[in-house]
Amino acid sequence: MEEGAKFCLNCGTSLTKETTSVDEGTSQPAEVTVEKASNLNDSGTIWWGVLGFCVPLVGLILCLVWKKTTPNNAKSAGYGAGIGLAWSVIFWISTAIATALGAA
Repeated sequence: MEEGAKFCLNCGTSLTKETTSVDEGTSQPAEVTVEKASNLNDSGTIWWGVLGFCVPLVGLILCLVWKKTTPNNAKSAGYGAGIGLAWSVIFWISTAIATALGAA
């Protein structure tokens, strides 16, 4: 990463530091520096999509839960869930049609 970069070019993690002040009457240091590690594991890998495809309900729940904290993972799980749900509907409709035609 370049010197002075604000975001990681690979994963988008913020590289800036937050500084908070503490009261002087306590035994704690005057300043505490905390590095932001938000979205550290927000890679949005295909495996979340595979999980969402195989178990669409889990994918939809993960999509809703992770929407704000890890948007790339949420998007991947949501896409997998949508595709899995659509495939399931098409499968069951085609099965019902084949059964109805076979009974006739």
